[in-house]
Amino acid sequence: DGPSVVDAAAALAAQRQSVADAGNEAGAVSVAATATAISDGASEFVAGIAPPGVPDGSPKEAATGVALQLAELVLACVSRPERAVVDAALDYFININTVPVSSRAEPLRSGLYAQALP
Repeated sequence: DGPSVVDAAAALAAQRQSVADAGNEAGAVSVAATATAISDGASEFVAGIAPPGVPDGSPKEAATGVALQLAELVLACVSRPERAVVDAALDYFININTVPVSSRAEPLRSGLYAQALP
């Protein structure tokens, strides 16, 4: 259901410290794998399109903001040096790529990929 996907993504985005903590590879892998699982079941949401069941107005804008926070979290994952973390995050990008770039929220278009490249 749409609102529960947004809530799950928001809770995950709050785990940024797990990704930032250099000594917590397992936590970063878990965060990356969970973000990928969310993207697997809700690719349009992670592309910034509010899922069905989210009412019009500010909740839709909030959902897009959560999708952007999730993308930033995944970008933090792929910037880590451990291969296991990066591997856990890569399918997120495959899943978001199933949504045409023109349909995505503006911040989740080509700029997302530009940030992922060194």
